[in-house]
Amino acid sequence: MIGTVGCLYEVAKGLGMRSVVALDGLRRWRHGRLPGIHRIVDGDVSARSKPILCIFAHFDRDDLIDDYVVHYVKQLFDSGCEIIFVSTAEGLSEAQCERVKPFTRQIVVRENVGHDFGSWKTAICQELAGSESAFSGFDGLIIANDSVYGPIRPLPPIVAEMSARGCDFCGITDSWRYFHHVQSYFVLFDKRVACSKTFHQFWINMPYYHSKHAVIWKGEIGLSRTLVQAGFKFDVLCGYEDLRARHARTFWEIERRSARGRPVNATHYFWELLVTEQKCPFLKVQLLRDNPKDVPNMARWKELLDDGQNGLKGMIESHLTRVSRGE
Repeated sequence: MIGTVGCLYEVAKGLGMRSVVALDGLRRWRHGRLPGIHRIVDGDVSARSKPILCIFAHFDRDDLIDDYVVHYVKQLFDSGCEIIFVSTAEGLSEAQCERVKPFTRQIVVRENVGHDFGSWKTAICQELAGSESAFSGFDGLIIANDSVYGPIRPLPPIVAEMSARGCDFCGITDSWRYFHHVQSYFVLFDKRVACSKTFHQFWINMPYYHSKHAVIWKGEIGLSRTLVQAGFKFDVLCGYEDLRARHARTFWEIERRSARGRPVNATHYFWELLVTEQKCPFLKVQLLRDNPKDVPNMARWKELLDDGQNGLKGMIESHLTRVSRGE
């Protein structure tokens, strides 16, 4: 699918990524310590009371838990998730924590280092420190974050479908950049994966990366690659190749024009097809907030949501107004 120029470009980018990771290692060495946990707040949900453990990574520059995040966390709770909410909003107040306490087992406020993978690592390693069999009491483990708006349709049937796929780990969307992998904003790991030494060692050994590029290369891509090399298989609800097969001409034109014939990020370039044809339950926050790829017709997202979605459209508009202020 990828042309010769695209392949050469991927090789060059891969070498560049390795340089970024090396520089990130130097920065971590100079930093000289692990990021700290500021405080832990007990939620209202009892331990081992739900079939799935979910670790949710949160950040907000204004130290708030936004309405769209509360909506998302409640949907996870309704989907059978016992939630550990990990926030790098270091000034998060008790009043803000109260917003998600009814749906969470624990709220962890930590130093803002390591991005979402740092938050997932903090909670996973904290659980493993208590017992190596920490995840054996659950049917599965979800990692999720607040980089998406949604779900724009009920989440419980989606989680049930992912659980029934018969794979070892399942995501919403995939990417073919560098190495075919699951995009990490929402991934469900089967019990066999969550209890495996491979999974545990990945998180234990993973550093708290400072660079977002290092997080993508060694975190998102590295996680899928590590699990696949260990013999685990993955699937996604909204596959890039499935959508490409139905819209070959459109994909070819955009890949050629935007990425030298390489695959692109479907959650940006093909967001509307994902939502309308593949029933993707999420919209990327960065897409609606920044539209970094100048994708046309972005106002269409409002037409795809109605006020019957638990007021989600209003929550999104309110959040976009707040985070755009002063920029």
